[in-house]
Amino acid sequence: MIPANPDQALARIKAETLIESLDWLREFHGRIVVVKFGGNAMVDEALQRAFAQDVAYLRYVGIKPVVVHGGGPQITARLAELGIKSEFRAGMRVTDEQSIPVIRDVLRNQIGAQLANLIEEAGAKAQVLSGEDENLFKAIVVAGETKDGPVDLGLVGEVRSVN
Repeated sequence: MIPANPDQALARIKAETLIESLDWLREFHGRIVVVKFGGNAMVDEALQRAFAQDVAYLRYVGIKPVVVHGGGPQITARLAELGIKSEFRAGMRVTDEQSIPVIRDVLRNQIGAQLANLIEEAGAKAQVLSGEDENLFKAIVVAGETKDGPVDLGLVGEVRSVN
C-alpha cells in the first residue's frame, strides 16, 4: 500500500532503503571503503550535495570512506584558460612538466577542496590528500597503447602501491 501523502511515501522509501542496507552496513562497519566521485555528479550541484551527504552518512555509521575523483574536463578548461594546449593520445592526456602544477591545482585546490567543504557542511570531517602527500601512491610511468603500438604520454603513470 502506497501512502497518499508524498511526504509519507518518501519516508517509506527512505525507511525501506535503510532496512535493506543493514547487512551491508554491518559488513563494512569499521572498514575503509573507496568511493569514486565522477561523471555527472561532478557537474551537478544537487548531486554534489547529495554525494557529500551520503559520504557523511557512511562516516556516521562507522564506515571510513575515502573519496577519489577525476577532473579531466576541469583540467582541460584550466589549461585552455592559461593558453596551454591539451593533447590526447590513445584516449589519455599527454602530461608534461608545464601541465603538472595546473593539474595539481585543479585536482587538489578546486575539486578536492570543494568536495571536502561539502562533506564538512554535511557534518563529517574531511581532509584533502594528493597522491604526492606522504608518498601516498607509488607509480610508474606508462605508455598509451594503440593499434600501431605504444605511444608516449609524458608523465602519465599507473599506481603500483598505496601507502
